[in-house]
Amino acid sequence: MLRKYLENIQLLYARGLLKAVIPWVKKGRNLAVKYELWTYGVHFINWERKLHQVMDKASLRSINEILADGRNFSLNIQEEFEMESMIEELEDLKAIARDFKQVEHRQVLDRIANHPSIKQKKAPKGFISRLCYLKIWSWIAFVKQQDAISAQKYYSSILELWKKHPHQVIMRPTQYAADLLNYVRFTIRTGKVGNVLHLLDSLDNIQFHYKYDRINTIRERYAVELMLAMNYPYTKGRIELMETIQKWLKKHSEMIDARWLVSFNYNFTLIYFTEGEYRKAGLVLKELRNQNALINRPDLHDFAQIMQIILQFEQKEYELVEYLLRAAHRYYQRQETMSQFERMFLEYLKKYTRHSHSDATTKLLKALHKQLCESSDPSTGPFPPGTYEVAFWLESKIKKISLPELMRKKMEGRPTVG
Repeated sequence: MLRKYLENIQLLYARGLLKAVIPWVKKGRNLAVKYELWTYGVHFINWERKLHQVMDKASLRSINEILADGRNFSLNIQEEFEMESMIEELEDLKAIARDFKQVEHRQVLDRIANHPSIKQKKAPKGFISRLCYLKIWSWIAFVKQQDAISAQKYYSSILELWKKHPHQVIMRPTQYAADLLNYVRFTIRTGKVGNVLHLLDSLDNIQFHYKYDRINTIRERYAVELMLAMNYPYTKGRIELMETIQKWLKKHSEMIDARWLVSFNYNFTLIYFTEGEYRKAGLVLKELRNQNALINRPDLHDFAQIMQIILQFEQKEYELVEYLLRAAHRYYQRQETMSQFERMFLEYLKKYTRHSHSDATTKLLKALHKQLCESSDPSTGPFPPGTYEVAFWLESKIKKISLPELMRKKMEGRPTVG
């Protein structure tokens, strides 16, 4: 209708209609409609100026203000329209290609990043948040493709965008924390673990809206850090890390799922065991066995049976070891199935504990170690929990060195964490 009034130079009607639609236009979300209406608005004001050669100063001032406002708004809408089209182009690229062409993808992102509105911090709110979302999507795509250089680049650009436009980026703290933890896991898989602790420490600076989100993120962070401590030389000290985590878990146990408590206690047992802290490992193992959630993990129940025997043997509780072996034998007799690993290990362990001081033990241990390594072949399926640690324990007995010393030798050549 506005177009019709303008074409017929019915300016009186056009003026009234334009005044009515201006508030709606400013609040509208359809960029194409906003752009068209403001174009007609500027066109109308120009016509009015041409037809009214003589007008009072107040009217002229009002017309000039509307004209300037219309032009400025029109320019802003043009920029917004350009950015919107680039976002749509990027989303189309995302929709079309699961295996997208990285060159095209980067070109579009670079064009958006170099847009003057981004640099001048004038970009509309929704645009920045969508751009941040797409950059996160791009970063995840590079992570999945194991393109570490591109992943690092886009992760840095996400943080930079967030710092430049803190009030425009609608990015939930939980989303940022989850993405950061995923990036850390990816970095660990690449073997570049030197800077990982710095990234994990940055989680402490996130302001969460809810206490549960913070607890959940810290729990994830400790799980990742514990995994690092188990597989790489750790400058902070593995025992100190575990004591910190144990205190934190005790304080927040009511807010942590029982399955996670089982997982933590399992890892604590293994670390104390490989550090030669057999008494502490036994205390954590006892806590693990008393958890109700262990009912759903028969594999961890079997692990606990075997680990308890080994720990008591290391503490020279030989009578208790004999009792535990008989109890384990009775337990497995009542089970419908018994895995090859448990059967083989208990049989050899019984022989070993009875002849631990004879010359035949080395031969016995070598045979057990060989069978254990063969049974833990990843190609045959998942192997029982604690298999590697038990294998290292057997190896330490064969080489007649302490388990912590053997573990230090195993860690040599690996990058240091921290």
